[in-house]
Amino acid sequence: MSEVDNRAFLQGVFAETAKGNGRPFIDALADDVRWTIIGQTPWSRTYEGKRAVLDELLRPLSEQLGGRNVVSAERLFGTPSSEPSRASASPGPERALTSRSEPTVKDRHPIAYI
Repeated sequence: MSEVDNRAFLQGVFAETAKGNGRPFIDALADDVRWTIIGQTPWSRTYEGKRAVLDELLRPLSEQLGGRNVVSAERLFGTPSSEPSRASASPGPERALTSRSEPTVKDRHPIAYI
């Protein structure tokens, strides 16, 4: 997949997550994804593999936030900025969560920092 194709793919994935549809994001995760959440939060650690990301991070986090979660990407990896992408998630207008992590990997290529 070229960088242009990859960017278009991710823009489509995050366009859906911004509407509350997380299925394309889940489908895009590689089986051997490695997701690290930095900092000193209860979620801060490395999650190894798609099953761990789903079972130990995304499902419990979604339950904790409650309701429909909306995730939007501010920048995608490979943009003119040298910083990783940032994403924010909000279960409603009163709360927001911002996260940075290591690349999600699909077909052995980094596809996103979130």
